[in-house]
Amino acid sequence: MIIIILIVALIILLLIWGIATYNRLITERLKAQTQWSQIDVVLRQWFDLIPNLMETVRAMPPTKRRRCRRLPMPEAAISLQQTQIGR
Repeated sequence: MIIIILIVALIILLLIWGIATYNRLITERLKAQTQWSQIDVVLRQWFDLIPNLMETVRAMPPTKRRRCRRLPMPEAAISLQQTQIGR
């Protein structure tokens, strides 16, 4: 009789552990999804600012524009961003 009670108790403990583990995994998955959404928001904001940067550089006098040539090209960033947003 005691063996049956111990087996039932062990099964109940394993069931509780399984439920707790499942809930923890679901919570971690939701956290990861939330963090990826925030990354997407920041990337979209950055993508929206690139055309303004390009217009600003075009409006600069040629002497100051030479300094900007050393900076990475915004067009390359736009094409990269469009491929990543389209996923």
